[in-house]
Amino acid sequence: MTGRKHGDASRLTVYVDARTGRVLTTKEHVLEGTGTGNWEGSVSIPTTGSGTSFSMTNSNASTLKCQNASGNVTFTGTDDAWGNGSGTDRETGCVDAFYSAEKMRQMMSSWLGRNGMNGSGGWVPIRVGLNDVNAYYDGTQVQIGHRQGTNEWIGSLDVVAHEFGHGVDDKTPGGISGNGSSTMSSPSALWRVTRLILASRASVSAAPQPPRQRFPSTSPLGCHATSSTSTGEPTRTSVSGSTHSSVTHPAAGASISSVTFSASTTIGAAGGC
Repeated sequence: MTGRKHGDASRLTVYVDARTGRVLTTKEHVLEGTGTGNWEGSVSIPTTGSGTSFSMTNSNASTLKCQNASGNVTFTGTDDAWGNGSGTDRETGCVDAFYSAEKMRQMMSSWLGRNGMNGSGGWVPIRVGLNDVNAYYDGTQVQIGHRQGTNEWIGSLDVVAHEFGHGVDDKTPGGISGNGSSTMSSPSALWRVTRLILASRASVSAAPQPPRQRFPSTSPLGCHATSSTSTGEPTRTSVSGSTHSSVTHPAAGASISSVTFSASTTIGAAGGC
């Protein structure tokens, strides 16, 4: 029997008592891989494959993959165990990022009724290995960079949900893909991205989180970032001036203050920061 269980793919063998019709037992054939992340710890991840051939391709969304940024090759293995817990290991970075993206997929499905990043099940690949203290979404991928100093890959849930939040905004009518707008100065666009970040944070149990990233003084996407002295959250301003917003998520009971977006900061082609 095939179908969905809690929104995930399921293929069951069901044993039934022929005389009473009572279900005796079931056996699930869609199994998840195990991963050892740096930020998210020991987790289950919905990989694909069987026998001695496995891939870090999401079994619930075939376009959601995690890849090595060197060559854009999806991680594969002879067993379904991934990562070693080392923050500088790219496969470990993919465990964190892949797990985080799956949690965001589940949250959007159950909370918002949305199917995938683009609303019809589609995603873009995650690529771990960006040689920068940064992460970004550019319409074709999510690139994950590293921390300053320790060089650990920053594929934690808040970073991944933020970048895919740009993707949701990009693929939602009225977002950066609508009516030619390519800025984040709209309050509705800011709220859409912020809601996803906060909701994703609230949807998982407490896990070790990376310290707040201090982005380079000048990012490749045309915005500057410094750490807020009051909240530790990154604040971003452009060279040409900025607008300020304070946003509260009513369900999560959390707020992001000192979020600063410039009216001239473009995220259409390169939506990072």
